[in-house]
Amino acid sequence: MSLAEPSLAKKGAQGDAETETETETETETETETETELSPASVSTSQYSIAWDPDVHPEILSAFLSDTPDQIVESTALIHKIAKGLATKDEHKLAARLTHTIKGASGVVGVSSMTAFTHQLEEILEHSVDHKLDSETQELLSASADCLDGMGEAMLNNQPLPSSFEKVLTQLESTAKQLETSGRVFDEDDEEEVVFAPPPKKPTSPAKPTKTAETDPLILSTELLASQALFSNSTPNLSSRRTSSNEASMRVPISLIDDLLNLAEELVTSTSQVNDRVKNILRESQQLRQLEERMSTNMDELEHSIDQQFRQVKRQSDETEAFDQLELEVYNELHSVHSLLSETIADNRDIERSMQQNLRELSDQLHSQQRINRELNTTILDTRMESLETLTPRLERIVRETCRSTGKKAELVISGSDLAVDTDILKGLTDPLLHLLRNAVDHGIEPAEQRTAAGKPESGLIELSFKQEGRYVTMTLTDDGKGIDPEAIYQRALSQDLISADNELSDDEKLRLILQAGLSTRDAVSNISGRGVGMDVVQDAVSRLRGNLDIQSTVGVNSTVHIRLPLTLVAANALMASVADKTVAIPVDSIDRLETIQPDNISVEDGSITAQINDKTYQIRQLSQLLGWGNPKPDSDSALNVILFDHQQQSFALIVDTVLQPREVVVKSLAPWLSNVPGINGACLLSDGAVAPVLDIPRLIPFAKDTSTDLFEAAPEQKLTALVLIVDDSLSNRKALSITAEQLGYRTVTAIDGEDALQVLNDQQPDIILSDLEMPRMNGLEFAQAVRARNTDSLLPFIMITSRATNKHRQQAKLAGVNDYLVKPVDRETLQNYLEKWLN
Repeated sequence: MSLAEPSLAKKGAQGDAETETETETETETETETETELSPASVSTSQYSIAWDPDVHPEILSAFLSDTPDQIVESTALIHKIAKGLATKDEHKLAARLTHTIKGASGVVGVSSMTAFTHQLEEILEHSVDHKLDSETQELLSASADCLDGMGEAMLNNQPLPSSFEKVLTQLESTAKQLETSGRVFDEDDEEEVVFAPPPKKPTSPAKPTKTAETDPLILSTELLASQALFSNSTPNLSSRRTSSNEASMRVPISLIDDLLNLAEELVTSTSQVNDRVKNILRESQQLRQLEERMSTNMDELEHSIDQQFRQVKRQSDETEAFDQLELEVYNELHSVHSLLSETIADNRDIERSMQQNLRELSDQLHSQQRINRELNTTILDTRMESLETLTPRLERIVRETCRSTGKKAELVISGSDLAVDTDILKGLTDPLLHLLRNAVDHGIEPAEQRTAAGKPESGLIELSFKQEGRYVTMTLTDDGKGIDPEAIYQRALSQDLISADNELSDDEKLRLILQAGLSTRDAVSNISGRGVGMDVVQDAVSRLRGNLDIQSTVGVNSTVHIRLPLTLVAANALMASVADKTVAIPVDSIDRLETIQPDNISVEDGSITAQINDKTYQIRQLSQLLGWGNPKPDSDSALNVILFDHQQQSFALIVDTVLQPREVVVKSLAPWLSNVPGINGACLLSDGAVAPVLDIPRLIPFAKDTSTDLFEAAPEQKLTALVLIVDDSLSNRKALSITAEQLGYRTVTAIDGEDALQVLNDQQPDIILSDLEMPRMNGLEFAQAVRARNTDSLLPFIMITSRATNKHRQQAKLAGVNDYLVKPVDRETLQNYLEKWLN
């Protein structure tokens, strides 16, 4: 949406109305200025496709906002007129749009556009009431393509199209003939007129008027008012416009990217809060278990109090005198016990209420995550653009190449209503244009050769788009002479691109065409070349994280398949753990998940395969492809594999653990890591960590297909020692755990001896650090239990306690403790003792 000052907009509406009232005299006035714009009097070298450097910024903004869409719309109408399919209203609209483009170009100083549309307008206005001959229709088609090319050249700071001078001269000659000789419309052929001329209104005496070519004010006001003028009268011919009358505005891509980053931060923040709530729920459950243990202890305390009371009562019964202090002791003990019981009950109620609130908060967070995902999707939708915006350029490149080569070809496009990411659309344009030029120039045969081969005189090029999940597949097929794999192979040999010892299949020979500089032709065409520049297409597709495949039947056809993601900034990914690292794998590159037993993997002829559901899969280990090693899996455990197909082959990737899927926003690694094979980018996890987003199809070519190194990676990385820390004090456990981890060790904790024995059943630590005084099972009892286990008889055991007497040291030694430390323990002392017993 372009913004202009209200005064300018108002003047623009008035200027446009003035232009409408001068319709009858407009042709005469423009004819008077025709000599100033004629290429006969001014060399085309004087024409420029650039605007004046001193043009007002608001006027230039309005021009760049409206004119490109008007060019697209007018060229579509002109092509329709050239085919004789346009209605009278469409003839008028084409002339009016061309007139608006001419006026707007004159304001900003694009002289070439002004001169070109001036001549084109003359013919279009004449076509409203007259039938055009085939030669003029062909000229209109060429003019529309040239005008479209001029618009692109203007926006991209490129030179004028090479056909500009020729087409401009033909337009000027045809426009003059319309005025002088009447070649386009002959009064003797009135029966062939498609549209009856409208009755002419009585004209007033001619008086001096200002035209759009001579009055900049009229031009500027007409330019600023053009969008409002055509918003209600223009049919939906441009694919860039919405199908409804819904208001729209132009937003920079950078702003959408900023919104996307904020949405991603919101998703990450919500996930972090959700994880924290889950941790608090787990801790509340642990708190409840602790309260149950306290209740048990309170019951034991009550039993002890009762025992003591009965003992005191027996003593008092034996004594005749009654001791009032004994009664007071009884009352105090039972009162304290009762208060503690009430406190525990109150805590239990508070804990239950807290758990209920946390559950409700968790539910609200799930709802918040859903809203965040919808927000993310909505922002991503603003980056999506229909493939139909490419259609005019694709059709134009085919027509221009046909004119240059003298061939005939028809382009049929299907599935162009798909929407893809703006970056994908921009990156796909140049490869498509190159492939279409190749298809016409070196694929489609001349008419006489096609007729001799029994083919239609006009070639057929079919371009189809199809959505597959979050990917779009493009298929380009031409019914030309195809590509000869053997010719490509021989040319590659002659250029020393491959060795003669290489035995290649036809598909592999065909893919040689993607190598830089390889061509089967001796002369390079200035239009295209089968092989010349195909490496550029391959590079462009790779930058878009896509895949390219070529198929051809000599003498029949050739087909190019390109598979690209719908967007480069978001993906629904499956999270997986590989070599203790988390990776994100887009789910659309995966067929399904499966589990297989290691003994089902077979090695035959140097190939490692497995039969899964009557289908043979080549086995790869994802950690090996990523360079993270490939440890041998546990022979007793099933393997988690990801199944997918790539280039007519089936693969199974082994991963350690499959985690839950999630929607991720893909962050580009450019410019720091812009060319990492098999890596699309990175994403943020809920804990703030960064995970790579893998591109599995592009990662596979780097796999080694050998049986000797599947589970034999280079030296395995030695894991750091695991330290078991046992202490009933939370602060002591935390302090020891943090210190040990800072020293490079892994840690696991337990609150007392019983809890530590449970840990030993699940994990095997390398050393134990234990307190002495603990509930349920103290340190001495725990040490004796450890030494009683055959598997832990030699496990290093260090007692850490505040008891420093020789009596306690001797008891610890008898229980099987290896060393004895007195609290507090500093970092250096702990490091020395750990290194002493671990080494």
